[in-house]
Amino acid sequence: ICSVRFLTAYIAIVFMLQVPVCAQTVEWSNQQKIKSKTNFTQVLGSNSSGIFLLRSRTNDFSRELIIEKYKFNLTQEDMKDFWQPAGTHIEKVFLSETGLTVFASQRVNGKLEMIYWSVDNNLVPTPQPAMLFQIDASYIRQQPVFYIFQNQIKTQYTIASITPGGDKNSSIYTLASFSNQNTFKYLKQFSIDYAADDVELAEIVCDNAFNIFALVSVPDAAAKKSHNARNHFLYAFYDEEKQLSEYSIDTAAYRMNETGMAINEASRTLIISGFYTDKGAQRLSGSFMQTYDIDIRKITAQKFEPFDMGFLSKTGPGFFSGSGDDQADLYVRKVIARSDGGCVLIAEKYYETRQAFTYYVQGMPQVSYRVVYNYEDIVVLSKKTDGTTETREVFKKKQTAMNEAVYYSSFFILNTNDRLAFIYNQDATTESDVMMSTLSPKGETDTRILIKSLSFYVALMPLESKQINANTALFSTIKDRRFSLMRLTF
Repeated sequence: ICSVRFLTAYIAIVFMLQVPVCAQTVEWSNQQKIKSKTNFTQVLGSNSSGIFLLRSRTNDFSRELIIEKYKFNLTQEDMKDFWQPAGTHIEKVFLSETGLTVFASQRVNGKLEMIYWSVDNNLVPTPQPAMLFQIDASYIRQQPVFYIFQNQIKTQYTIASITPGGDKNSSIYTLASFSNQNTFKYLKQFSIDYAADDVELAEIVCDNAFNIFALVSVPDAAAKKSHNARNHFLYAFYDEEKQLSEYSIDTAAYRMNETGMAINEASRTLIISGFYTDKGAQRLSGSFMQTYDIDIRKITAQKFEPFDMGFLSKTGPGFFSGSGDDQADLYVRKVIARSDGGCVLIAEKYYETRQAFTYYVQGMPQVSYRVVYNYEDIVVLSKKTDGTTETREVFKKKQTAMNEAVYYSSFFILNTNDRLAFIYNQDATTESDVMMSTLSPKGETDTRILIKSLSFYVALMPLESKQINANTALFSTIKDRRFSLMRLTF
């Protein structure tokens, strides 16, 4: 009898851990008790040794971290404090087949140093970090933002930053490059005639020939301040010359609002896409695509396409009603290069509002404000080689968040072999249904409940999850108010 009961319980557990959802399979790790929903977890990925996560008490993942390792059946294998030298600020952690590479910054004697160390697959760190480079920190007051990324074939690391220059109206664009064995290649710095706070870096990528491309915008001094107009440039750094070239991507008739970029290695092109406004207009007018030929170093094609009635009928009335002057409210989340030379432009309607509330101090009423973050519809535009839109879809969602609930907002993009899947919480403030909207190359769409809240309460963390192969993604989730790792396989 005991054996029968044990077998029945075992089958029930296996059934709970592997839940088939139509053509998808959802699997769960064991649940871990947490003190509150404020549980920041970053999926680093997986290799042949296991699955690796970083846990943090705050959402910047810079100090006092915990590293966790899971087996492929999603049972936890190990957990320990993540080692880092005192006074360092962790910038980025990469996972490879041999373990982790950790990049961190620190201030020493007026210099800002970038160092790195390794952590093997058994979570054992190297005893002594190595320095990659140092830059003058005399003008840098706050912790700068470092963009650290790899090229597609993972043979090169690139570190980029924009920091204050010698006076309030200048900044420094820093580029540093290393091989995947952390062999130093170069450190280059370029002056920009705008204050660092005015320079926005929208996207930065590195191709497999080690050339680096950045989309940068700065305020348009000739425009009225109320218009918040900006000039947009492509910064191209070619590895052979080690020089920076600047290309304007603006036109006389249109003003860019939001931009994104992707590399098509097969055609040796950059695909730049986003949204634009007609000169003099207050709201978005349409979408665009530009093709930059990497080898001949020029924009070879561009298409500006106004929103048509078919698209506007899908968005519904009031979609472009902003929360302030010149508010576009539509933000580029990702540009994906199509194999035919086109692209898929993925955007999200996002805006912030302020709510007034009253509280009492010693019986006296006080009025204050809180910021509400609104993450709404997902917009997907699939563009052909000539930039004309082939498929236009709008997936309806509405998430309203404050404070830590922002961590459960927005959506995750899973790019499988035969579709794009967008996975998100129906409600970011409470454990609710987890939704999945899909788009096929033929334009077929589907939106369904991926995980029903009647079964158990789940809230996933979209932006800290990770796709690990062509049809599988790992998600950090809160399941029944406990942490659980989720694996989704198509």
